[in-house]
Amino acid sequence: MRKPISRENDYQQAGERYRAFADWERDELIRNLVGQLGPCGDDIRQRMIDHLSKCDAEYGRRVAEGLAEQEGTSANSRVAGVAVRPSADHPLGSSRSRSPSPTRLNPMTSRLMASPG
Repeated sequence: MRKPISRENDYQQAGERYRAFADWERDELIRNLVGQLGPCGDDIRQRMIDHLSKCDAEYGRRVAEGLAEQEGTSANSRVAGVAVRPSADHPLGSSRSRSPSPTRLNPMTSRLMASPG
């Protein structure tokens, strides 16, 4: 039998996870969220910004800024809507010419994509 989980703060774990990320991981997360939320309607964007802000104020602010920047930038000159300055601890160093491997973005993806045997 399933029992309801009592939660007093639905956003604490997500906020702690966001703050635990390295700077480059936060940059990529923000860039990915902005890219995915770009085509959504304003009501969806605002709802997501509200949720992310409850997790961490910086998290919501950065996504909101990225979406605003995406709105004001031409499609030819934007990179997923957010200007990201790679931090010193970024595994790709200062070069942003190649995309991070799926392993860095989602460890499950690499396991699912790995060939058997």
